[in-house]
Amino acid sequence: MTAAVAITPTSGNITHLLDACEIVCTGVNSNTSTGYSTSIYPTSPAVVAFFKLSASGEDDLVSPLFSTNAAGTGAWPGSVIFPAAGTWTLDLIDAADGTTQLATASVTVA
Repeated sequence: MTAAVAITPTSGNITHLLDACEIVCTGVNSNTSTGYSTSIYPTSPAVVAFFKLSASGEDDLVSPLFSTNAAGTGAWPGSVIFPAAGTWTLDLIDAADGTTQLATASVTVA
């Protein structure tokens, strides 16, 4: 699967301090194949991730940790309000190390 992130309203149609946005990811494996063990259940541990929005000069916006469903989707539903206009970077981060980027997108906020 190829991981991707998206935001609604779409980039360029978001007004800071006004629009509540929903962020979704698709194509994310729900389990890791590197942690396989027959002595644990489930035999492959869940992939835990978080969304991070960052912009120069602004505090990062970070979602709660989540795992995707079997279809590889996850969401930060309708609760993201940008504090400032500008170009923001939307990253989906693997929580196992807190730095591995699974997907990224640029978001323009008015």
